[in-house]
Amino acid sequence: MTLSLDFKKRAIATFIKTLEGQLQNLNAGQRAEITDAEEDDIDSNSLVESTREQRLFEAGQLTDRSDFISRELEILRSIQTHEVMKQVEKGALIRTNLGFFLIGPAVEHITVEGVTVTGISDQSPVYKKMESLKKKAEFHFENREYIIFEIV
Repeated sequence: MTLSLDFKKRAIATFIKTLEGQLQNLNAGQRAEITDAEEDDIDSNSLVESTREQRLFEAGQLTDRSDFISRELEILRSIQTHEVMKQVEKGALIRTNLGFFLIGPAVEHITVEGVTVTGISDQSPVYKKMESLKKKAEFHFENREYIIFEIV
């Protein structure tokens, strides 16, 4: 498969749709956790958490995940899709011998038109190895050789 800006747009749209669905589910779960926390379950001096305290703690964890997803959505929406990139940088979609990577969102892989695309952060070690490389460049990461075939 040859990469194109249209495929990149579809991949980003699929990432966004997937993350928006996850965010909706998390927000619904958080509302349910808070609603289920009953006011009269509060323990004042107990070492054991009350049901309410546990539910509020779990709701807080959902908030952390929601915040992460919201940041990843911002990154995805900021990626330019009007011009082919010449080197590996934030926002690039890359085809290598070992897979397809979108630089920016730290998101698990999605499938677009039968192609698996993995989102990797611009802070990740694998990105640091390929940063600024161009088409046909090779690099090694975790005992694997990567060859960059295309960048858009």
